[in-house]
Amino acid sequence: DRLADVVTDMYASVEALAKIVTERPTKDLSANAERFISEVNASKHYKTLLRNYISYGNEFRHAEREGKPRPALSEPEVESFIYLTGLFIRLAIRTT
Repeated sequence: DRLADVVTDMYASVEALAKIVTERPTKDLSANAERFISEVNASKHYKTLLRNYISYGNEFRHAEREGKPRPALSEPEVESFIYLTGLFIRLAIRTT
């Protein structure tokens, strides 16, 4: 559970940034994803990576609310998600 909580917390940090970038403070990231992605002035490949990152994080963020179990994780996978989060935050800050 703690590993999934890390993914959820990382996702929440990108969600908070998306609210600032898009100036839509009441929207969660699943509702704000496409606008956030379009605001990040990155290549189409990085936008695809960001879209997939958001989709992946959504599986953990919304699983309990939807009555689904969160997917199983390994420590290396969670660690890589942490690094991806930092990269996407940095990308968004530098390109918006």
